[in-house]
Amino acid sequence: SDWVHFNTEPTRPELDTPGTGQYEIYNTNIPSFPCKNSLEQSAPKYSKAMTIHDPDGKCIGALSETRIQNLLSRYNNSTHYERKPFAEEVGRLLLRYKDGHTNSKGQKTKLNNHWTTPPLLMSYLQSKFKLTGEKFASPLNVHETTKQYWTMYEEDQAFGAQHDAYSHRWSGAFEANPEYEDEEMDKAVSWAVKSSLATTQPALTIFVLPAWDDHSNTAYMRWCRSHPNTCYLIGKLSKKYFKFMTPDHWSGNDTFAGTTKWNINILAVMNKAGRDEAILHNCFHNLQDELKQTLTQQFGYAEVSKGFIKTFTHDVLTEPTKEDRQSNRQQTKWSK
Repeated sequence: SDWVHFNTEPTRPELDTPGTGQYEIYNTNIPSFPCKNSLEQSAPKYSKAMTIHDPDGKCIGALSETRIQNLLSRYNNSTHYERKPFAEEVGRLLLRYKDGHTNSKGQKTKLNNHWTTPPLLMSYLQSKFKLTGEKFASPLNVHETTKQYWTMYEEDQAFGAQHDAYSHRWSGAFEANPEYEDEEMDKAVSWAVKSSLATTQPALTIFVLPAWDDHSNTAYMRWCRSHPNTCYLIGKLSKKYFKFMTPDHWSGNDTFAGTTKWNINILAVMNKAGRDEAILHNCFHNLQDELKQTLTQQFGYAEVSKGFIKTFTHDVLTEPTKEDRQSNRQQTKWSK
């Protein structure tokens, strides 16, 4: 007798097309899912997106036109000799960035951890600290102006990525946004600290990380305490107004999540050469006010506090007093 088979994968049959035997990308008007309000309307609502289809015509997923253009630019500039046709590379990209997909080292994609730094904040950090790349990105969420970036999949080289942020010691100036799990964040900050101490070349890594509590007991903060001349908390962003971009913002759906449940720490890990270069370029001058202005432009309002590990002035690195440090730990002083 015949068995009944159930497909548990998300599907949008209304977007499927006749198969052509190869991957295809179409400019599509996507109807919204029916809901109470939409059923009461005479005409359905549509949103424009680029849909990607496998050789059988099944819709794999959708991307915004902006992300498709960014991927195409990176694909055309890639020197990866084994790359497949663009549409096929995009299709395979969407398939491997689904929850549970495993890379060659046994690491699994955890899409719910792929929160993306708001674009205006990323642009500001890149400009302020002269950052040249991103660690722990993907072709789907890398900032549009980033030239160098590292991902978890070797196949991402088709879009100009470099594989595995831990394949080398870090030097130069980069932003890092590891998965928001204690072990992963601690590993990334540890790698940045040890890398910076192993080179005389300027090394500066800026982290945007959650503060799980108000007392800085989050695991990665131990590096600020054990290496106070290398790892610095340079700012904290209020959870009341800060929002990450959603893990699937590249699909053209809701761009931002709700406000976070925790404050956001901005860490700077740097060796002496990196710190001297940052001070030379006034990277810490007016930082708190500029962060507030940037986030206000992005979200309409913002609150920012100074870091309590070290305080930077225009060209002087100063150590807060014991009383200042204790006061900052007990109650964050926000600049409104």
